[in-house]
Amino acid sequence: RSHDLADAKHRLWRILDRCARSDVPELLRLARTLDAWVDELLAYWTSTGRRGVSNGPTEATNALIKSAWNGRLRSAMLVGHPD
Repeated sequence: RSHDLADAKHRLWRILDRCARSDVPELLRLARTLDAWVDELLAYWTSTGRRGVSNGPTEATNALIKSAWNGRLRSAMLVGHPD
């Protein structure tokens, strides 16, 4: 929903603060995880080149590995694992 880096940082800080002040263990863990990934979460506004980011290349690689493996040992050779 943010339209610029400053707004995105502010919104992320509010989420982190709300989770960190919680007594719910899952929200505390979420706050630690989000804090560890701040740079990646803000990459949409800070990435060089085109604005925006995508995990499309990663997902395509994962799909290729899964289809090559296909649960068969012989297929493992396609992804660099010996029989």
